[in-house]
Amino acid sequence: MEKYKIITYKNELLRKKSEEVKNIDSSIKKFIEDMYSVMYKYNGIGLAAIQIGVPKRIIIADLSRYEFEDKFIKKINVALINPVIVETSEREEIDTEGCLSVPKKSIDVKRKFWIVVKGYTIDEKEITMKLYDLPARVVQHEIDHLEGVLILDRDINKTGGK
Repeated sequence: MEKYKIITYKNELLRKKSEEVKNIDSSIKKFIEDMYSVMYKYNGIGLAAIQIGVPKRIIIADLSRYEFEDKFIKKINVALINPVIVETSEREEIDTEGCLSVPKKSIDVKRKFWIVVKGYTIDEKEITMKLYDLPARVVQHEIDHLEGVLILDRDINKTGGK
């Protein structure tokens, strides 16, 4: 039996704000390994801890397998603990997003084109990253999960672009 499963948008846990991680210990490190296993199993490119039922402020993103035309786009593969967006572009772009917790739906979402995000690595080091385009979109999407926000809430076709 699987230890963790993706929970879907009907589960109220996805609407709760996730709690800060106070201590990056061996159990957190093992949990992040488990998150990667689940994300790869479901062919995801990002995952928030809450999506597998754990309300901790942890996200992962792996875009290392993608090719980007823009040389400024980082091919990230990162786990961020307690991530916070500290700066954003004024420029916004609309693109179609999917979500492991909202299966079989593609939704048009407006996001900031670039962001600066701070967080802690699995090695307990604070990092700051400036991300553009798809990596920025993925990190914004996953941080939304930590706040209890789903792509269903950001559907520009229903919200008018909010």
